[in-house]
Amino acid sequence: MPSGRFFQSNSGPKVNQMTELDGTDAVAPLLTYNEAVDWINGLIPFGIRPGLERIEGLMLRLGNPHQRLKFIHVAGTNGKGSTCAFLTSVLLQAGYDVGTFTSPYITKFTNRFQYNGEDIPEETLLKLSNRLRPLVLEMASTSLGSPTMFEVSTALALLYYAGECYPDVVVWETGLGEGWT
Repeated sequence: MPSGRFFQSNSGPKVNQMTELDGTDAVAPLLTYNEAVDWINGLIPFGIRPGLERIEGLMLRLGNPHQRLKFIHVAGTNGKGSTCAFLTSVLLQAGYDVGTFTSPYITKFTNRFQYNGEDIPEETLLKLSNRLRPLVLEMASTSLGSPTMFEVSTALALLYYAGECYPDVVVWETGLGEGWT
């Protein structure tokens, strides 16, 4: 029987699809941190796809959170992670609140998104994933196709820094893609 606003649909993917009481489809929320990470990592098969259209589309749908932030972009072939760690340390010692976005993570997915040296809380990653997921699924049904794992991670980081912790500056390991560095 229906419970609240949604009931479980008998058609489509049972975990991902729900139907509103008015008969329209809705996306079932991710319930745990592990589900959120599995969803994001499940986008890896989309690989690297050149172009900015998908991330620009996500940013537009989210109100352009990146425009509220100040960045130090770290790019190059080697030493990006070490340079990010050094810059973060210096800025923290100087009294700044610092966001740090790096890839790949060292021991846990949350390592990618740090604020003042601390990983994003699992519950915050889950909340932001649930905010992004309907937009990603909507975009996947357009000619742009699904955003990639890296694009979703980027959007998640921007939401975290612009809407949750508000650092003075974000040290951003910039992925330029193969052939650009």
